[in-house]
Amino acid sequence: MKEYLWTTLGLTRYVLARKKRLLISLAVIQIVFSAAIIWGIPLIAGEGTDAPRYLASAWHLGLLSIGVAVAPQIMAEWKIDGYFDELRQLPIARCYLIAAELISWLVVALPGVLVTPLLAWLGLDVTPANPGIALLVLLIAALTYLGLGMILVLTMSMEGVQAISQVLMVVAMLFTPILYPAERLPAWVGTIHSWLPFDPLNSFLLSAVNGTNYEFSTLARVLVWALSATIISTVAMSRRRHAASISAAEKA
Repeated sequence: MKEYLWTTLGLTRYVLARKKRLLISLAVIQIVFSAAIIWGIPLIAGEGTDAPRYLASAWHLGLLSIGVAVAPQIMAEWKIDGYFDELRQLPIARCYLIAAELISWLVVALPGVLVTPLLAWLGLDVTPANPGIALLVLLIAALTYLGLGMILVLTMSMEGVQAISQVLMVVAMLFTPILYPAERLPAWVGTIHSWLPFDPLNSFLLSAVNGTNYEFSTLARVLVWALSATIISTVAMSRRRHAASISAAEKA
């Protein structure tokens, strides 16, 4: 266990060094994005706004944008430059690589996570009732979306990653019950969303912000999504390594 932690920490520092130039720019983007949701959406919605929902939505959509849009598109470009091939040359297990990548992107997303509640307090006078539970949900959401983003990068071309990530963001912003209640959707769409990660994660996060109870089934579904995304991304990394080894052997 100790060896795993030290190896992951050392590799995280290694992969984070490549992302250090992104820290400031992405931090600014996340803060502007959160401010636009917390202060901009209420201007459109008018009076009687649901302040806790906007805090939860800003948190949720900020991590979603990093996980399925920003990180995949950046890593897709790095993949062309041989970034993942370089990592695969390291004599360590694939799980260490995925863990280091996930942790490094969590560090990149951290400024948005920390600043968002401050913006919500300043703009809407709302604070999370259960901040500890809220942070746990945010961690689960980050692992889910970053895992899905890694799967896109490891299994698709750069053009495919760009197209799918943009579609996911549009769907998340407009057609998922994040900025608005699920009751506004048609029943069949709500049924689909009950099995996708967006609605359960948002419901769990909104419960933490409001200080209300959450259903165990919701917790189970978000945990399944987080674990599945992490495991599948690890398998995708290993399969690409195996395919690369076969290709190199054939060329030789």
